[in-house]
Amino acid sequence: MNWTTVEGDWKKYSVEIKKQFGKLTEQQLHASKGKRELVFADIQKAYSLSKEDCEKQVNTWLTAQKPMHHAM
Repeated sequence: MNWTTVEGDWKKYSVEIKKQFGKLTEQQLHASKGKRELVFADIQKAYSLSKEDCEKQVNTWLTAQKPMHHAM
């Protein structure tokens, strides 16, 4: 899984990232529009993480994600 996939289907993945990073607000998730830099900055600030720790935690989350298939 890569961030481009997450950003491309942000509406669905924002629900999943909120499960992992519950301190993020709906407003933050909506405003970021899935932009990697904005999402990372919000997580880093909400959890008082270093840039490196934030990268590790988000990458761990990203690795665990499965591609979401659209229902037809």
